[in-house]
Amino acid sequence: MQPAKLSREHVHSDWMNAIIPGTWNRVVFSSDGLHAEHDSLELNWTVNVVCETCNNGWMSDLENNHAKPILSPLIAGEMDIPITQLDAHSIAIFAFKTAIIVDLIRKGKVVVPFFSRRIRAAFRRTLDIPTSVNMWMCAYATKEKRADVLSAYYKTEMPRIGPFELYVCTYAAGSFAFQVVAIKSLGLARLIPDGKFDRLSVPFWPQIVPDFVWPPQTALRSIEEFTQYHRRWEKVRAYST
Repeated sequence: MQPAKLSREHVHSDWMNAIIPGTWNRVVFSSDGLHAEHDSLELNWTVNVVCETCNNGWMSDLENNHAKPILSPLIAGEMDIPITQLDAHSIAIFAFKTAIIVDLIRKGKVVVPFFSRRIRAAFRRTLDIPTSVNMWMCAYATKEKRADVLSAYYKTEMPRIGPFELYVCTYAAGSFAFQVVAIKSLGLARLIPDGKFDRLSVPFWPQIVPDFVWPPQTALRSIEEFTQYHRRWEKVRAYST
């Protein structure tokens, strides 16, 4: 059997370029010592981590059927948009796909990616998101047009919880940002981050706030605040569920 031919997948989707005209002032990626920062005329960062069949098949369908319809007005900064649980599910599917892609960028630098082959295969077949994953979203109101991605991996241990691993992927495009947090633990646990960002960080997976209307009342207003928001998981409290 021939190995699957890899193709380049956009970290920020190509269709996002048409939403806000003009230069993307800064594109940032940082993960385990990898860091890039530059001005860009378009979002064209691609990574060679998925097969050509997947990229042109189910992943393309995911972008067109789930991501683009609901995310376009959020990225553009439109106001008074009701977000139903069905809408939140579509955002979550795109967010989890993105978290997997960002995780796979480390492939070859670690023994195995955070998300196992079994989890990735199940998501490809059914678009099911593991119960160990939670997501939040917030408005991103910077003066310049930004597209930022940060990821981090933590290993620690807590009384009554035991050892656990944590993966955090925080992503922004235009006026919209989301955060994906996944946990590996011997027992089920709920993690509670720094509460500084509770007012602007809206949980949307596995459940969204009932009757939520975009945008939240407060927003992240700089790359510095975006970075602080990403790092809110460096110190967490946990309890068994």
